[in-house]
Amino acid sequence: MKKAGSSIFILLLLGLTVAFIVFGPESDVRKPSNTAGKSTITINKDHIYTGHLLLINHDHPVRKSGMMKDIIHLSENTFVSKGYGLLRSDIRLSEHVANEFSKMVKDAEKEGIDQFMVNSGFRTFEEQNRLYLEMGADYAMPEGYSEHNAGFALDIGSSEMKMEKAPEGKWLEKNAWKYGFILRYPKDKSAITGIQYEPWHFPICRFAAQRCHPSGRLCLGTIPGVC
Repeated sequence: MKKAGSSIFILLLLGLTVAFIVFGPESDVRKPSNTAGKSTITINKDHIYTGHLLLINHDHPVRKSGMMKDIIHLSENTFVSKGYGLLRSDIRLSEHVANEFSKMVKDAEKEGIDQFMVNSGFRTFEEQNRLYLEMGADYAMPEGYSEHNAGFALDIGSSEMKMEKAPEGKWLEKNAWKYGFILRYPKDKSAITGIQYEPWHFPICRFAAQRCHPSGRLCLGTIPGVC
């Protein structure tokens, strides 16, 4: 009986040891560590249509909740419009986007690229409709289906020549993604975007920019998780 009792005690001890190794201390099981750096947030349906990571095209219109609330006149806010020209004095843009564009232009100037122009920014639905009727479906979106209606896209030009040949266009193609801007309508993605190549149209979307460039293999309409 003494030997049997010792054997049972040893088996129980081994079992507890294995349980400790597999499951860890009892306190760790009941009180998981909160130092993993993870958190949970709750969003509702409306949140999906806000921010810069929005797919806006023929199938996904602009929603009121997705329109930028910080629209400003660039000509009246010189602190964000230095270093580049304006095609018209009434061009408007999100102040946040204007700030990011200003940073990019300053860095380009350090490399001798300094003839940037902003040709278009935020557009009302009425302005978009006039452009659509003038340019046609190959080069413009209907009202309510353009990133310009949301306020986070701008058309960038050069004061010297067309963007497809200008040093400004070539610099943007290589570097815009570093600042969160993407070439929305690449030359070889017309079948996906539904719009012809536009070397001047750059919305801001840092998440997409990091995945679109520099590989050039993706565009906003093909990024997993976006559409």
